[in-house]
Amino acid sequence: MTDPSREKDNRIRGSKAHAQASVDAPPGSGSPASQTSNRSGTAEVASTDAPRQFTAAEVLSLLVDAIAQLETAGKVPLAAGVSARMRTMLPGFSVEQTEFGSFREITQAAEEAGLVAVTRTPNDFALRLVARPASPDLRGATLKTDLWRAIQDTDASVGYVYDRVTRRTARVAGTTTEHEVAVQTLSKEELLGLMREFAAAQHGSDATDLTSALEQTEGAQAFRLVTNRAEPLKRRWNRTLRGRVLEVAVSWATKNSIPLTHILETRDGKLAPSARVIPTTGREGMAIDAEVTAEGESELRREVLAILAAMPLHELLRLPIPLGHALKR
Repeated sequence: MTDPSREKDNRIRGSKAHAQASVDAPPGSGSPASQTSNRSGTAEVASTDAPRQFTAAEVLSLLVDAIAQLETAGKVPLAAGVSARMRTMLPGFSVEQTEFGSFREITQAAEEAGLVAVTRTPNDFALRLVARPASPDLRGATLKTDLWRAIQDTDASVGYVYDRVTRRTARVAGTTTEHEVAVQTLSKEELLGLMREFAAAQHGSDATDLTSALEQTEGAQAFRLVTNRAEPLKRRWNRTLRGRVLEVAVSWATKNSIPLTHILETRDGKLAPSARVIPTTGREGMAIDAEVTAEGESELRREVLAILAAMPLHELLRLPIPLGHALKR
């Protein structure tokens, strides 16, 4: 017969031993200490993992990709569907993780940036990607020398004109003719601003010397003296300046409907083949220089095919193709 008092004592001693073992044992997968530690660790990690914040550029890029997918699938990209597609493409994405207050603000920003066109429907907004003209490939091309020098002349008292007939650039001398167009040139402030940006992007003594030079009275001249001291620095500056001058020239030519083939050339003096495809002015598609000869037709075809190969599918689907070409297949 079991003694009740002895059985009670055994239970008490067993409980104390179990409690002591739980305290003394190293935290393992099955111990209470381990469970407490794991729960505490999980909570700590969760508290430090803040939701990712998306930049405006990332949001607009995601918006464009979502619209492109819907257009490619033959669907009308309504705002609700585009928003849902964005969350599908990037799980966890939400407007709260952006700088925008609502999805409508995202579409408005895209519209202002010229990326999409927004149309009001009875129950929603329809979004459509805006065709963007292909930028010409300017690799290996440079401006004709006279135009190059004119754009870099920061003397505000001197003006330049480009003659559409002779395709030459010269200083303004009296009254201009109907064939002449005023050339857009860099101002002294613009050139100094470009020099400051370049100096800020350098490192070590180059950055220090360039910044000090720009603080002098004749800052631009002192800046050039510093860049000419070292060939690598000189090459970097020349590339930067060349890029800026080309940007000004292409923008000016486009605004004035001047074909890029009229102002660009390669080192061997021939017109840059890549410039034969020029930006459009208000129409979708491509404007081809009318002066392309029969000898250059095959080369031009190769260039056009290369451009088509690089275009995204949603833009290819919007290209107007004459029905006759489809019937020939």
